[in-house]
Amino acid sequence: MRAYPHNLSRQGFRRTRGANIERSEFRSTRSSGPAVSALDTTGKVLNRPGSDSPETGPGLVKELENEKSAQEAKATLLLSLKGGDPICAKEAAKIASCRAYVSVGDTGQAEARVRSCGSRFCVFCFRREQRKKRLLLQSVFQRLNEEFSPKKYNYVFITLTLAPEKTSRDCKEKLTQLRKHLTRFFNTRTIKRINKGSYYRIETGKKNSHYHHHVHICLISESSRAAIDAAVKETWLLGSVIKVKRWRVEEEGTLCAEMTKGLSGYLMKPLDSKLAPDALRDIVSAFRSVKLNGSTGVIRKFMKDAREQLQNEPKPEVPAPPTLPADIELLPAGNYDRISLLEFAVKGSIHAVYCLRVLRHQSRYGVEFKGASP
Repeated sequence: MRAYPHNLSRQGFRRTRGANIERSEFRSTRSSGPAVSALDTTGKVLNRPGSDSPETGPGLVKELENEKSAQEAKATLLLSLKGGDPICAKEAAKIASCRAYVSVGDTGQAEARVRSCGSRFCVFCFRREQRKKRLLLQSVFQRLNEEFSPKKYNYVFITLTLAPEKTSRDCKEKLTQLRKHLTRFFNTRTIKRINKGSYYRIETGKKNSHYHHHVHICLISESSRAAIDAAVKETWLLGSVIKVKRWRVEEEGTLCAEMTKGLSGYLMKPLDSKLAPDALRDIVSAFRSVKLNGSTGVIRKFMKDAREQLQNEPKPEVPAPPTLPADIELLPAGNYDRISLLEFAVKGSIHAVYCLRVLRHQSRYGVEFKGASP
């Protein structure tokens, strides 16, 4: 078991495995070369285009593909929401207003302009909320490992599904049934007897001709896996119980990623037959204001403690924005969105890499830097 502190120190979390997920948006894919940025924190050029750096090599190409895919999916989602009910129209207006670009002056200095819509269906805005939830869950899981040894307690991961023949075909009505039965599930004596603490998340999609609402649950228990399996199957009568499998302590970071995944992950990927426009409208309308996650027992207590600790913790010092490197070829003055910058960066523009770093700094820290402008 790793001896990580269970407090929420942001500095400490950046050194944990789970926090490694939160690397730069345009460094999400590793290349075969060394993970060296084209610019250090001061903006000094460390290597030139053509190297194996993820910010100037294959990593940028992959990130450009992902960005184009996300933008295309966003456009498809907005098109699908047209003609829907007032809820869909309101969400569409919010998502359409979300944008991020960089304004480049004649001297080459870049100024980021970011407007976040805050919609849970916007994949771009959800990243910020997802980052906070991952840190919170990482803290809670580390504390659980310290106070409830996996040698004594069983850590299990369960997925509960809904049987089409036992539930409504309507997306919203099916979600209401799921929420109602999930509450009843956790309140039964059988589950209370085996449940030391749990964290759950509701997700959806479309499978064949029906909406595939389902629940992922992390559960800690003193009972054996066989006893847990029997209790869950005895209690969950609305559908199937996917195999109760061991939640391995070593997979803590991966588990955090799974449990914080949002609806935007389903809605923003390129559409196929499983996510037709009418399905998107139904999902947005049904899930807009529904609570999708929750906790019980010791996990609920630990999450409350973690939130309070995070709230009382002084904010860390915001790093200075990147500075413009010297002796580089500048992009023409104007406004550039993320795709345009990635395209220039793939072609070898160090100035575009600098602009991407400015955009990332603004997206993460806003205008909180208190020092002198570089």
